[in-house]
Amino acid sequence: MKQFTKRFMLLSVIIMTGLYAMAQSFTLKGKVTDEDGNALELATVSCVEQATVTMTNLKGEFQVKLQSADSVVVKFSMIGYKPRTRVLRNPKTTQTLLIQLHGLDELNEVVITQKRR
Repeated sequence: MKQFTKRFMLLSVIIMTGLYAMAQSFTLKGKVTDEDGNALELATVSCVEQATVTMTNLKGEFQVKLQSADSVVVKFSMIGYKPRTRVLRNPKTTQTLLIQLHGLDELNEVVITQKRR
């Protein structure tokens, strides 16, 4: 009987620890598009505080598991677009975001000339 009680207590502790760990994380998913609503593939989605980075797929969609906190700062960026930051307050379970990145102002033309020695 004592053996059964010990095993039951150990199993209970393991289950409670797992539930507590699950309650402290959440899943962030969504889609990143440009100004025209076109999906941005390979855009970066990062949470610097948690050292977590992922990229969007060919459809502009992403999914990442993050740790819950009072606030979680997530940055969206891609070359040629202005980066965008979102602050999530007390995120729980699953959060879904639709992010639109705006293009940078056009760069001036660059002319390369060759000089011989």
